[in-house]
Order: sequence, then structure tokens, then C-alpha cells
Amino acid sequence: GTNGYRRNGPDPLDCLARADQLGDCAVVTPLEKPFTDGILDALAAGSPGETAVVDLNPVLCPDAPICRPVMGTTVVWKDPDHVTGTFLDEQREALWARLTETGFW
Repeated sequence: GTNGYRRNGPDPLDCLARADQLGDCAVVTPLEKPFTDGILDALAAGSPGETAVVDLNPVLCPDAPICRPVMGTTVVWKDPDHVTGTFLDEQREALWARLTETGFW
């Protein structure tokens, strides 16, 4: 985006560098699901037992629709659409648990 702003507000890393308080840098979830989510849901419904849709949002943004910019001491969002590798690494057990709940592993 222009001037450091993207569809869901300011760039989180830029905001964290300048903000007085963490709440100023929260990432707001989109009001509507992305178009691609509908396609993936349809694919999963059309091939039960072969495809599963996994909602990772409870791990990535437990306070939706407002997502914390920092959890513990780790920056969560590198931009409004992507989480940091460090946060993913710290959440690997919770993410793996959600994947295994599908029964595919």
C-alpha cells in the first residue's frame, strides 16, 4: 500500500516502532472471508475424506476480530496479512494440534 498503510490499517512493524501503546497496532480482521476461502471450502466439501479445511485463526488471532500485535514478547504480524516466522515457530504445537484434529495425520 501507499504511505505504509494496507487494507487492514497501518503496517504492524512500522506501527510498533512508533506507537505509545500496543493496542494502537492491533490488526483488524477483514469483515468478509477472502474469496479463496470459499473455493477451498467447496473443494473440501466435494471430496470428503480427501481434503480438509483447517481454521488456524484461533491460534493466530485468539481475540478476533482484533488481533494482538504482540503475544508474550513475540511480534505476531509482519504485515496485516502475514505472521512472523518466530511467532509460527512458537505456536507450532498449537498449529500441529489443529492439523491433527482433521484425522489426516
